[in-house]
This record gives sequence, C-alpha cells and structure tokens, in this order.
Amino acid sequence: MDNELLTATTLDLLKDLQKWRIRAVERVDLSSALWSERDREVHVETLSRLTCMQRIMETIDPKNKDATVELTIPLTDLPAVPIIDLDVRVAGEEAYRIPIEESAQLQAKYIARLARDVDHDIEDLNDFLAAIFYFPHDAYRQIWQSYNHLRPQSWTNWMRLKYGEGDPVRDYLESNVGLSFKFSDADYREWLEISQTIGSIAGEYAFHDHLSGPAHPLITLPHLEREMSKSHHTARGEALNKEKVSELLIRLCDFLTEVHKRTNMACENPDLHHRNAHNKLLTTYSGYGGRWMAFARCHVPVNKPFIIHTKARVPVYFTKTRDRSCITHHIRKRAWQTFAFADAKANHLSISVSDTATRLDTRCTALDERGNPTPIADDEQTTFELYLRYDSNETRSQRILVGTPLRITRISSVFLWLTVLITALGLSVLCWRVVNGKLSTEDTAVILLPVTFAAAFLLARDTSTLSMRIRRIRQAILIVELFTLISLVFVLYFAHMIS
Repeated sequence: MDNELLTATTLDLLKDLQKWRIRAVERVDLSSALWSERDREVHVETLSRLTCMQRIMETIDPKNKDATVELTIPLTDLPAVPIIDLDVRVAGEEAYRIPIEESAQLQAKYIARLARDVDHDIEDLNDFLAAIFYFPHDAYRQIWQSYNHLRPQSWTNWMRLKYGEGDPVRDYLESNVGLSFKFSDADYREWLEISQTIGSIAGEYAFHDHLSGPAHPLITLPHLEREMSKSHHTARGEALNKEKVSELLIRLCDFLTEVHKRTNMACENPDLHHRNAHNKLLTTYSGYGGRWMAFARCHVPVNKPFIIHTKARVPVYFTKTRDRSCITHHIRKRAWQTFAFADAKANHLSISVSDTATRLDTRCTALDERGNPTPIADDEQTTFELYLRYDSNETRSQRILVGTPLRITRISSVFLWLTVLITALGLSVLCWRVVNGKLSTEDTAVILLPVTFAAAFLLARDTSTLSMRIRRIRQAILIVELFTLISLVFVLYFAHMIS
C-alpha cells in the first residue's frame, strides 16, 4: 500500500479522534509517591464508515467481514516524562509501537496539516518541528538543575543565575553535546529574543515547562543539527550554521505570531470553524511540549469495532509543573497528573489509591491546559477512596491536569498528632522541673514514657512511599522532639542534676 496514503490516513485519524472513538476509559492507581499505574481502554467503532478510509477500503474484499489492514494508528496522549512498562494491545493482539522519533515526525506533519487549514504552508519547518517535539533532554536537564536547585555541587551556578550572570541555555549550546559551530554574543541575543517571543505565545496555551521544546526552541538545536547531519550525510558543522538557525527561528516565530494574531481577531469572528482552527493549531503546538502521541503500526479490523488497550507506569509530581523548587516539592501533598480527556466521544476517568493507610481528600482540582478551572463535567464525584469524572461535551478541554490531595487515614493522623503533643508536653515538663530544681529519677522515668510511643511511630514501617511522604513533616517534628528530649536527659544526668 502507498506510504503516502497510509501517512495521510494516520493524519486524518489524528485530526478528529472523536469521529472514530466511541469512549475512552482510564483507571489510575496511585501506587507510590513516585509512580501511578494507568490502565486505559479506547473503544473504536467500525473504521470502514470513515471517509478517510474509503480509498483503503477499495483494496479490500467488501464481503470479508474479518478483513484487516495494516495502519499506523494514534493510541493515546502520554505526558513527556519517563514512562516504563508500557504495554499496548490493539484488537486483543500485541502491537508494535513506533519509536518516539517517528512519532515526532508524524506530529510535525500533523502541525503542517493544521497550518494548511488556516492557509499557511510550513513544510520547510518539518525537520525543525520534529526536533522540537522530540529531543533527548537529559543533558540540558542536568545543566538546568545545576542553576535552579541549590545543592553543594551547584552552588556557583545557582549564585550566577541569581545575579543574572549565568544562562543554562547558552551553557548547553556551548557544551560538548551542544552545537558544533561557534556563535557570537550578538547571534545568541538575537536567537534568545526570538525564542522568548515564541515562548510567550506558547505560554498562553499550555503550562510552562523548562523542558518544553515548543516554548524553548533553542534547546532543541543540538538535536536538530545531529538529525540533519544524519539525513544529509554531512559533517555536523556543515548541516547547520548560525545563518540557518536564525532563518528557522525567524520563520517559526513569524508563523506563530501571525496565527496568534489571527486567533485574537477570530475571537470577534462569528465563523466558529475559523476560530476553532486557529485555536487548535496553537493549542496542539504548545501542548506537544508536555505530551506526545503514541502511535502503533498494526493490523486492525475494518468491518467491526475493536479496543485499544494501554498500560503504563507514569511518574507522579507534587507540583503543577516540573519547574519546582526542591523545598516546596517535598512539602506539598497534592499529586498532579495530566490526562487526555477529549480523544473520544465520551471520556471516563477514575483515580484511586491502593495504599490502605492513605486516603483522598474530597477537594480535588481539575484544570485545563492554560491552568484555568475546567467547565462543569457531566458527572464528577469524589470520595475518600475514588475520584470519578465523566464528560461527553464536545467543547471540553483536550487535556486536563488533575490535582488529588492525599491524606493518611484519620485514626493514624490522630495518633500521630497525639504522640507529637505528648512528646512536646514531656519536654516542657522536664524543662519546668529543671528550672524549679525538683527533678528526680522517678520524674524522669515518667516523663520519658512518651518516648516509647514516639519510637513506635518512628520505627513502624510505612505501608508505602506514599504514606511515608504524607507523614514526613509530622515525623520530622517527632524526631526533633525525641532527640531533644533524650539529649537533654543525658546532659542532666551527667551534670548530676537528676537526683
């Protein structure tokens, strides 16, 4: 079958997911403080009914009810974070998920398709867009963290950034994994100004993320240079130069600026299709900085419905974005996760906690990609065990960010606070008796009784890292009180102040 036809069919399927997906059901289990277990089913209706499948159907015997065809189909949106144990099944069979690099190329072609819908031709930006939507960011992440996380080994960079002298992006571009050619301060200032303009536009349609390629195209240049040298079979210094970089950045900036301008004008335009087309283009481009579409190349039935089943372990974050400080990240107890929630005619989402020592708070929060509260769903319920959300409104948010507050069970919380208070009371009584000079051995024994309870809570093994995280502040208070009490008793004993 013609590869161009298959690619066009894939893009058609991606353009309007709700036309061929009946419902999507996602079950999420917060199994630890690091990972969530996601199990997702997408119910697909008969593909032969779709207009985009008509040319493919001409190559298949119409009498064969069990006919299958090999397609590259969109599976599901996944957050751009480390994902492990990804298992994909299509129509009951294991499916081959294409590499992320190929997925990025399909996403770039999809953006070009959306651009044509609003009378823009950006085929010359396909390679740049593919590099933007996927680039190995580990090297840049390490440099960024050395500037933004206060650690002993990164003190110098942290101080340089605070005084406006350091720049992690430039350090990355000039590192051994960065660009192979030299560029001047004037070149970098020009690139940075253009990149900031692009980032300001992307920031209006998606959450800010320091690893987002669409919002920070400069950090994708080293990957673009490597890919161009491979495809053109040239040395790295010949594949990309500073003039070409400026040309690509200006071209992308002009395109996004024009679309953004038309989007604002379209807000006053009564043509709903025109308004939605511009908004969808910018939302999709900006959103690909924090998510990517998984595709699978597989044989699917065309004359009967089937199910796409995906399972994966996805990291859990306790801040809305990965741009977090190390202190607030450890204090907060609200788990934030992103979900695709408009890729079918109806979407179902359920979030639960498997740890019996942990419960959900009833004040769960759902935000859209711009950080605004989502419109009221068809059905939304929250209990101490489960968060449920169902919606079939066509204008609902493409993706939602759900924050689920976590608490330990009330009986564990009460006993933990009682132990903290009793230990604090024992420490206060001990100090009071010392001041009055009436501390005896019997008094010390009675006062140290809370230590037994404190030690029991401190040494008790948590059922999971999730409950351990929720209890860490109170346990830290308890540890400080406990060691203060024990240290004071030993000091008084050796000072012969206990009679």
